[in-house]
Amino acid sequence: MRIAVRLGAVDEYELAAVAAHGLRSGGVANTSTPNYVYRWSEREVEKTVASFAPHARHRIRFFREFELPEALVEIDRGARAGVLRLARPVVTGITRVLPRQANLFAFAIEKPRLPDDLQPWMKAEEGELEPDPEVVGRRYGGEPALDRHQQDWDRLAEVDALWAVLTRPGRKGGRWDVDEFFATGEAEVAHVFSVAETLGRPARRERALDFGCGVGRLTRALGQRFGTAVGIDISAGMVEHARRLNEPFETCEFRVNAASDLRELEPSSFDLVYSSIALQHVATVGEIERYVTEFLRVVRPDGLVVFGLPYHIPSLWSFQPRRRVYALLSRLGVSEPWMLRRTPLTPMRMTTVPEADVRALLGRGGASVLQTEAIDEGPIRALRYYVSPA
Repeated sequence: MRIAVRLGAVDEYELAAVAAHGLRSGGVANTSTPNYVYRWSEREVEKTVASFAPHARHRIRFFREFELPEALVEIDRGARAGVLRLARPVVTGITRVLPRQANLFAFAIEKPRLPDDLQPWMKAEEGELEPDPEVVGRRYGGEPALDRHQQDWDRLAEVDALWAVLTRPGRKGGRWDVDEFFATGEAEVAHVFSVAETLGRPARRERALDFGCGVGRLTRALGQRFGTAVGIDISAGMVEHARRLNEPFETCEFRVNAASDLRELEPSSFDLVYSSIALQHVATVGEIERYVTEFLRVVRPDGLVVFGLPYHIPSLWSFQPRRRVYALLSRLGVSEPWMLRRTPLTPMRMTTVPEADVRALLGRGGASVLQTEAIDEGPIRALRYYVSPA
């Protein structure tokens, strides 16, 4: 059809239709202004449907037909009309062999059958659609995202565990003093409890959970306020450091949790669930939401959930170039310990969740936000949420 337009065999604007109506109608909104002939292709239909509903694969049936532009043939007094009449059988034969060359088509879109017709990188979880982290991880990391996340933090634990947990300026390369490091945890937990006391929660101080505990910076401080403080982390290397550094503190217990949930923990088994600067390193918003939902499951009804999450990263930071270059060089075989020791590159990712989304998630779980406060993370804007589970 494009060739036909260029050769003048068919019109680019519907001049013939307007001429056939005596220049009085037949155009835009049946006025005398000729319509532009927008010729859709099948590919444009497919892209439009995919843009409207990108979560699924769509079955589109096309019906094609060739039709001679009768209005043009009837009113054209030149040679073009004769050529079109002579070409009709030839073009009709061509379009039967090559149906995509026809000048008319209709289509029918079959409604996707979910979850069977979901895109391979999507999954349905309790009626909600979300990316499948394992599929995304295989495509962009060479292996499941959770496994890669675990390996990254094991590597950080091996090279510079204290700095990986608390990335303060001037502390990289083993420059953290251990006592000073744990004192930051005591100060943070003391502040959180000063807020918690005004909220009247938790009702008891029997068991506390520190999610993403690292080397136990906060678990130790929690253990001095609860009968038992359980620290869990995805990295076995971090947990090994935590057990060694906190061996004298008998109320502290450390476990590896390499799952995308907290299935090893019993419901309503903790008075406090606490997570600080940990959720932000989880790969996807869906995984963060799953963990937060698990926090509500394992805390007691009269307990308290406290966690921090960033909601804004400056545009220059949002691309996270240091992490991306690290991942690229790692795939090319560059030594990861060397990069961590000798360069500013890092595998740490930063995932943000808008405050409105956090509140909506908690609301769906029957929880309520008692208070929020800003967390100082430099140019990254973050909030600490104090949450009542019921």
